Amino acid sequence: MTDLSNQIFPYPTAPTPTLTEDAALLTLDSLKIGELEDYQQIEIVNSITSLSVTLRAEGVSQISFSVYDPEFRMHDNNYFLMQRIVEFNGMLYEIANVKISHNQKDTVAIIARNYKMQRIRRAKGNHSWGAISPTALARITARKYGLGFVGEPSPVKGTLVRTQNKDNDESTYDVLKRLARDLEFKFFEAKDFLFFASEDYIVDIQGQVRIFVPGRDAEIDPVTGGYVTDVLFPLNVNLSKDEDRDKPSTFQANVHTNATSQQLYPGLGCQFKKIVKRFEDVEKSNDYISEDDQTETENLLKTEYEEPFPNFQDLFFIDQVSYQMTPNQPTSISGTAIKPTADMLCTLQDFKQGDKGVCVKRIQHAVGMDDAAITGRYDAATKEAVKVFQQANILNYSDTPQFSGDNWKQYLTLGEVGKVTWEWIKAVNMSEITVPVPILRGIDADDEISARGAPE
Repeated sequence: MTDLSNQIFPYPTAPTPTLTEDAALLTLDSLKIGELEDYQQIEIVNSITSLSVTLRAEGVSQISFSVYDPEFRMHDNNYFLMQRIVEFNGMLYEIANVKISHNQKDTVAIIARNYKMQRIRRAKGNHSWGAISPTALARITARKYGLGFVGEPSPVKGTLVRTQNKDNDESTYDVLKRLARDLEFKFFEAKDFLFFASEDYIVDIQGQVRIFVPGRDAEIDPVTGGYVTDVLFPLNVNLSKDEDRDKPSTFQANVHTNATSQQLYPGLGCQFKKIVKRFEDVEKSNDYISEDDQTETENLLKTEYEEPFPNFQDLFFIDQVSYQMTPNQPTSISGTAIKPTADMLCTLQDFKQGDKGVCVKRIQHAVGMDDAAITGRYDAATKEAVKVFQQANILNYSDTPQFSGDNWKQYLTLGEVGKVTWEWIKAVNMSEITVPVPILRGIDADDEISARGAPE
């Protein structure tokens, strides 16, 4: 059975878009175009040849669709004027880009962006909001234009103004974008919610999803013991990191489109996991095992663990989600690591007796020190444990030229952790079983939301 509760890590009480377990698959059943009044809206779904939805943290959410328009009759009758309203999936969009193509078929390609955000982008003119915090301004704007709100507290620093003159023609959108940049906040809209907060804060509020590599299909879950098929089943995954500390790790993944993947949105966290089998006899588990030895292998198997994908333990911030209404097309998601990983920061440094910090704790874990001895201080006991760990690895690799005889002395110093020792540490599995938490509860964007960190 599909176990959704083991896939979603939510924060259960904060205002947020709704991510439900019983959602139905979104299909292209209706697309109306016209004005806000019902009697001025026209259903054109039967003329739609394709439609995609894109939500992103660096821009405005949008839908892109193509219309079969023989002899451009709809186009000539002003169906696709700029700022014309489009209604899809209970949300309003506004036409922002039109492209016509006369080929074997006459088609019109349209990009429509979130209607409420487009209004914020057009709100211009000199204006002063007084001495309020940037978060309070974001909250006021969200309520004025009918958006839900997720905001992180920020300090009041003078009067907030919108300027219009010959040198500057700011919109409210420009003001909020500038304020967010100064605070190192994210400012974006997703599912009719306005976000104005740091990545850490947003992910803490919204929660996380996790993707197993490879995906699990009707396999036993090590946490629940039941059979599980991953709801977010990866068709392909690309993970990337760079030695430059200023370049965070990134990911891009295509997952099977279903009712859950269609609910994803920027602001959710994402972690990559794998299932690791543990054997009593480690050397035996690393050897090729024939079918004849299968029974013996099963006896050796100790347990299975869920652990972070090696070298990519990052918590990623999902910054874009895109899916199509065409059947059998994947959902594409991408994201950026919120912070440089501990693995990245630690392995770029050398450590010896007298050092301290979280990297030293990682060393102490890896070399097998007792919990009571894991203090984060590189003391004499740590130095001795590192020596034992290094000598075991030197012996293990003694059949290679680099580590035969005394050649190892060219590559490492006993009792100190450098590049070679870090590679051995990274090969050590330090997994803990993770425990699922309750499914996300949210409230609709139309409900009144008490802002976080802003006065009533």
